[in-house]
Amino acid sequence: MDSQKVNITELTREISEKGQQVAKAPSRLNYHFMPQIGWMNDPNGFIKYKGEYHLFYQFYPHGTSWGPMHWGHAKSKDLLHWEYLPVALAPSEAYDCDPNIEGYGCFSGSATTQNDDLVLMYTGDVDSKEIPQTQNIAISSDGINFDKVDLNPVIPNFPKEATKDFRDPKLFKVADTWYSVIGTHNDTLGELALYSSQDLLKWNYLGILAQSNGKQGTMWECPNIILSSQNDFLIVSPMEGTVNQKPIYISGKANLEEPSFKQNGQGILDYGNDFYAPQTMDVDGRHILIAWMNQWFSKMPTADDGWSGAMTIPRDITIKNGRLYQTPIKELETIRIDQLSEIRNQEVSHLEQDIPEASELKFNLQIPADYAGKIELEIADRKNANQSCTLTVDLKKSEIILDCSNYSVEKREICKAPYEGTGDTIDFDIFLDTNSIEAFINNGETTITNRIYPEAKLKTMKLVCDNQKTFVVNAFSAWKLDKTI
Repeated sequence: MDSQKVNITELTREISEKGQQVAKAPSRLNYHFMPQIGWMNDPNGFIKYKGEYHLFYQFYPHGTSWGPMHWGHAKSKDLLHWEYLPVALAPSEAYDCDPNIEGYGCFSGSATTQNDDLVLMYTGDVDSKEIPQTQNIAISSDGINFDKVDLNPVIPNFPKEATKDFRDPKLFKVADTWYSVIGTHNDTLGELALYSSQDLLKWNYLGILAQSNGKQGTMWECPNIILSSQNDFLIVSPMEGTVNQKPIYISGKANLEEPSFKQNGQGILDYGNDFYAPQTMDVDGRHILIAWMNQWFSKMPTADDGWSGAMTIPRDITIKNGRLYQTPIKELETIRIDQLSEIRNQEVSHLEQDIPEASELKFNLQIPADYAGKIELEIADRKNANQSCTLTVDLKKSEIILDCSNYSVEKREICKAPYEGTGDTIDFDIFLDTNSIEAFINNGETTITNRIYPEAKLKTMKLVCDNQKTFVVNAFSAWKLDKTI
């Protein structure tokens, strides 16, 4: 088994001690998952095990920028209140560790259960090797302590149709067979390689399951698959060359026996600047998604306080009209601790509300008859209106714009998404935290996620139409949200 070179007990003590100081930092989020200390990126191994939800994540505990990757670990009973657990995986073997170089570690992967065991499949990366990325297995009987198996790497090479960029295995099970889809590419197109196993240790290469249509990136990272009775869905985080793109879903029909995926549609999962590497969990009849709420190479001011990286709120994925919708999980309603406002069936020319740093704003608005202008929601610091962000629905251009440039610490693109509403009402569900905004429009038809970095904690919200045109608020509620982590 594992010849672990890292003293997990000592590392856990060190993280806990430093974390007590970091927890006091004003930049800490209230209800979003974040690391105790150090750097965090992709969610990994999102799963329910023995009645509790487990979240693993790419983690570097010794600094606030990317370094040799570990797997951080936490568990929760409700997907909101998380208990930090000891590091699950640390670089220790020839296939995931080379202290003489910078690029190595236990890269992204996923989890499954086998009998009473919790099983992780991850990419071991050592940049100095001729074949740098291999797939490996670690097993735990208690959900906390993991052993890397002697047979590692269980997939020691990439397929002939692919390249050495070969990572992020996503496990799933159909009947009595486990499958793994792994992100890769050929010379020019992103691909997913498909493998099968009866015991999670011996893997058979089945072929390339899916490939970019030429406009979906030159490399596919962090794959997910959702199988349904009608359309199946792939979720990938594409790269174009060395640049990370917005994660997409691709609808179609998967053939696992003679690997193929017949595409019939696609969509962008989130139009924001800070949403990457989503991972899904199929549990209790639900598809639940969580993603890294940052983007590569963006500035992270929280590093000054000893931590970098956060996760989005968990989201329920539903399938409607051949596409994926995202809505905040219902469990979030349990952390509404103070209702700040409630309006029903009221005609107004504008709507204003003071809000705390951790809050939810939920609207259903009647679009004025024959109106083709803009509906604008502005969120600003209470004492400095120049520090603000605006969410605008432009009905004439059928466009949604989130402009957080006045809340940013660097030049970021203004986020734009198509507005596809066809009825005479519009819905917003907005989640604000210390340094984040997540917007869900028309019951999850469109989502936009951004990190924002305001100077003040208290904010004010204002909703208006062009020229102060009156509109009917069918329903509006604002809540303060509780601290969960």
